[in-house]
Amino acid sequence: MWTIMSMWRSVRIRLPNVSDIQVFVLLFSQVISAQIAFYPLIVLGIARGLTKSVRCNEAIAGFLLIGFVTLSILLRGASIELLTKLLQFYFGIVFVIAAFSLDRKLRIGAGQVWIFVGLVFYEVISYSIFDIQPITHQHPDIVNAEPGERASIGLGVVRAYGPAVNSSVSGSILAIMFFLFYTNRSVRQNIDTSSSTYLLGCVFLAFVLCGSVTAYLTFGLLVGLSFPRIMRKWKFEKAVRGYTTESTKTFKRLIVVLGFLLCCYLLSDFLEALIGSRVNFRYLEFIWNFKSEQASRLSSFSDVLFGVDLVGMTPSETGGDFVLFDAVQKVGLLGVFGLLAALYYFCPRENRVFLLAGYLSSLHYGTIFVLCGQVFFGALCANSIALSRPAEIIRR
Repeated sequence: MWTIMSMWRSVRIRLPNVSDIQVFVLLFSQVISAQIAFYPLIVLGIARGLTKSVRCNEAIAGFLLIGFVTLSILLRGASIELLTKLLQFYFGIVFVIAAFSLDRKLRIGAGQVWIFVGLVFYEVISYSIFDIQPITHQHPDIVNAEPGERASIGLGVVRAYGPAVNSSVSGSILAIMFFLFYTNRSVRQNIDTSSSTYLLGCVFLAFVLCGSVTAYLTFGLLVGLSFPRIMRKWKFEKAVRGYTTESTKTFKRLIVVLGFLLCCYLLSDFLEALIGSRVNFRYLEFIWNFKSEQASRLSSFSDVLFGVDLVGMTPSETGGDFVLFDAVQKVGLLGVFGLLAALYYFCPRENRVFLLAGYLSSLHYGTIFVLCGQVFFGALCANSIALSRPAEIIRR
């Protein structure tokens, strides 16, 4: 009894504060249907931070980008409604970065990541084991097909939509999370090693369960781009753990191999269905031909550079299955590369590889442009991702 009382006095529990709740609503606004609160909360974050010093170079870059794009869109005949939609969808991330940069209390921590992963697990368990339609399959963003039909990949197996209500977006974010947490030690500074390992494993499993080819390609891209950083990490850990006996290392390796084989066995039906329906040459050829046909609609160099005539277009025509192509259509190649250059400039050097992966994964459904993606990549560019949990127990 005395031991329990001593342990209780030796720890303190930090409960979620207003900023934690604000980040939760922002990150999960799509899945909880709170999109209407997204930009008011972003404006609130910006307003709270305006009393602090603002870096003039970044502010000027942001204003110039938004001003150029606004003028370009209006000159091509867009309505005010279409202008608002295009700025919100393609350039809203600039305002999100401003909110995270100005209000340093806004951070994505381990608590939000655990909820992100938990929603993926809940979705798969609810549908595959209990045969209950999860809330993500009842979301109004899922249209034109039965939710179960879109999630099914064959053999009675379903993939998860995740917090972004889109398998490609959620899976790509999880793939980037995995490499960010694994390679960036500063992100893991406020979480103990065992908790970090468990979280990393769950992030990887959730990424697999999203069953998205776009996410898998993003993961493969990051394997190549992050290889030098991973090798440096392995050399560092080898130097630190040089005292470890060979028998202990062998035992750890055996546990890892057995754990991997167990996961493969448990996921065998899922992987078999996934490879049969998505990870094959026929499906990739179909996607390539479909994207090529869409890209051929740009008729002139001027359309490619500045965007097409926007007279008569409605806000509902924004986005689609090939989002970067739609961005080139609506804001032009100059606007698309201008945004990439601005984000690259805002983003810390160690996080730029993850920003690039997010931008490339946006070829399909717009990983970096949807609300969930805007929050994750906005926090990434503002260096506001740290695995400190809202309700973690911190030893004194």
